[in-house]
Amino acid sequence: HSNIEATDGQLRQSATNALTISGNAHSGAAGVTLTGQFGVGGAGSRVRNRIATDVAATITGDGPSVAVGSPSIRVRDLILTASDRSVVSGKVGAISIAGSFGTGGTLSVGVGLSRNDVSSHVTASIDDVEVFATGDVSLRADDQTIISSTVWAASVAASVGGSFAAGGAGIEAINNLD
Repeated sequence: HSNIEATDGQLRQSATNALTISGNAHSGAAGVTLTGQFGVGGAGSRVRNRIATDVAATITGDGPSVAVGSPSIRVRDLILTASDRSVVSGKVGAISIAGSFGTGGTLSVGVGLSRNDVSSHVTASIDDVEVFATGDVSLRADDQTIISSTVWAASVAASVGGSFAAGGAGIEAINNLD
């Protein structure tokens, strides 16, 4: 979103980015083995979000001209504002349940992975332009990007009657802001 206003000797230019990206993934698995068998239960979920933004509030001139001279702006106040308010989130869950009855065995594994990559560049600038202001000249660039990950994994393995059971769960959450 971009906006330029010029009223009562005041020039305001603003550029705002407010994207929202949300990735959700959940999975589940169950396995049961009977006498003399081996069973496996496994579940995994992965979410990856990527966003790249360039937010700029700029005034740029072409440089000096022989006929006109240097480009100029004459105002009371000049206000340039650029902001990025993106929200990026990943929610991941995985559950695995496995059971064994009698001789044999069971294995259960649950894995959850979340990765958010954000590249955000925010600028407010005046280039190759002379500014004549009788009041304030303000340039503001702010990045208020929010990144969040919620990741969970569970594994349950049970054995009855002389068999073995093993279970494991793992998670990874990576958030990168460039």
